[in-house]
Amino acid sequence: MNALVQAWGRAPDALRLKGRLAARSTCPCGYDLAVRDRVSVDGPMPAFWPPRPSRFWSWLLAPLNRRQLRGKFAVSSVEVEGMERLRSLPPGDGALITPNHSYAGDGVVMVEAGRSAPRPFHLMAAWQLFTGHGGLDGWLMQRQGCFSVDREGSDRRAMRTATGILAGGGFLVVFPEGENYHLNDRLTPLREGVAFMAATAQKEKGDAGRVWLVPTAIRYRFAENVAPRLEAALESLEAISPSGTSRSAALPARILAFGEALLSVKEKEILGSQFRAEPLPARLERLMRHLIERHEAVRSEDPAPVRVKRARAKLLALPEEERTEGTKRALADLHLAIQLFSYPGDYLSAAPTPERMAETLEKFEEDLTGEEAKPVARRLAQVVIGEPIDVKAALGDKRAREAAEGLTVALEGAMTRLISARPALPQAGATPGSR
Repeated sequence: MNALVQAWGRAPDALRLKGRLAARSTCPCGYDLAVRDRVSVDGPMPAFWPPRPSRFWSWLLAPLNRRQLRGKFAVSSVEVEGMERLRSLPPGDGALITPNHSYAGDGVVMVEAGRSAPRPFHLMAAWQLFTGHGGLDGWLMQRQGCFSVDREGSDRRAMRTATGILAGGGFLVVFPEGENYHLNDRLTPLREGVAFMAATAQKEKGDAGRVWLVPTAIRYRFAENVAPRLEAALESLEAISPSGTSRSAALPARILAFGEALLSVKEKEILGSQFRAEPLPARLERLMRHLIERHEAVRSEDPAPVRVKRARAKLLALPEEERTEGTKRALADLHLAIQLFSYPGDYLSAAPTPERMAETLEKFEEDLTGEEAKPVARRLAQVVIGEPIDVKAALGDKRAREAAEGLTVALEGAMTRLISARPALPQAGATPGSR
């Protein structure tokens, strides 16, 4: 147990203001910001990076994107289904394309998918990604249609840019879950701001055309037997934090036992007791709610990510001279709450597929080491573009904020249906590219 305590003590927390909590760029448009809602507390966004798309630079950077897909993210191919739905949209209509977000390479996958689109894709990305390599990363990202957003505040410049692209008949990619939770088979609650963005753009567009919400799913599968690699990954973690589980047990059971051991450490530390006899989802929910409610002025039933963002915004709004060790501990609590949210207690037990086991092990690695997990094996990516949702029809005479709720429900349902259908794998020997 001492080994577990020491290992968890190395997990990311808001006391570490630099390094692991700062954004790491995966230019261009790699979206590799922060392991599950990490936050930089270095200050507000220093500038706004508008999109400056260039066909020349997009063409020139294509080999770099594909090399990054193969190398850093171990994605050997990207297959696109449903692109005809975007091709069928009238020339003046805008489209807000909304993929799920479960992997650090999702942004690069969408850049690759966009190469076969009838119009260039624009992407909204966290501002920290634009500062890498002295600003070179940002310059290159802008040339591929990316623009910055401050995820911790109400970024009016990003909103104006997004609605301008849509009202002008452009295609914009936004991840409506907001964060990457390593849950490729399950959709987490969507941020209502995405639907509000589409409705606002439709208001601007008026009778000049339509804006469409386009539900999209990115789905990953392994095309080979990865059981030996999963076994090796777990053994490496057990070397850091022995769980006491016999290696003769089935791999899914060993992974669950490892996670329960880590959870027990935090239960004892924060709640004063362990609840091993209770179902895992209930234990995770109790600890997560306790951490969030510590820092809420008024208790809420909103999804955990919304509550965390609201509480964290108040802490980050404090002037530097008013930030205390208590402020840092509060940020650490909220970060831990998001980590717990990313572990649905029934995700692995409900379907112990190689993909779900790999996602769980990758989260363990990130939480114990504070570093981005290396891919277990090569993945095949499939981007499925669903039936567009007519924002103008949903908007009617409503205000944008009123229409956003119904649009969010419709979008969430459509994305869930796309994600729940397991993909037909692309050819294992295919080269990265869209078709």
